[in-house]
Amino acid sequence: MPEFEYKQIEDESYCLRGYRGEETSVDIPAVHWGSAVTVLYYDLFKGHNEITEIHIPEGITDLGGAVFDGCTSLHRLKLPNSLRNLWQYAFARCSLEEITIPGNVTFVPPFTFQDCKNLKRVFCETGVKEISALAFEGCDALEEIICGKDTRLDIKKLDPTIKVTRL
Repeated sequence: MPEFEYKQIEDESYCLRGYRGEETSVDIPAVHWGSAVTVLYYDLFKGHNEITEIHIPEGITDLGGAVFDGCTSLHRLKLPNSLRNLWQYAFARCSLEEITIPGNVTFVPPFTFQDCKNLKRVFCETGVKEISALAFEGCDALEEIICGKDTRLDIKKLDPTIKVTRL
């Protein structure tokens, strides 16, 4: 049974700031003591290479830095539409193969997916305004980024073999 450590934050919602468990499938709680869980904090699942799937509920607004760092068995992940903020290194060194970034996330910061060696395809929904070219540093298998025609992306800093498709 997974154990989570909670901390109440300013808006009276909760932040998940600790995880203990060895489950391969993890369901993140949407509510704690009657209030919403909105933030997955720094390093929450860092190094948990036993995790193959994580279910993130609607209501989560922030994914902290290095939250999934080193989750080498995590190949797929559905992000909730409520998500607004990705912090640097959120998915560093995990094994995602593709991901859809919800439109409420307006900025994808540098190093978000650093060294995700299996990441092949990134789809950014309408609403994503800017993607740092350094967001995909070390993503050697990345083949395609699909984003809106108005999404800012410094193509000059990307590997020229990466196809950028504009919607």
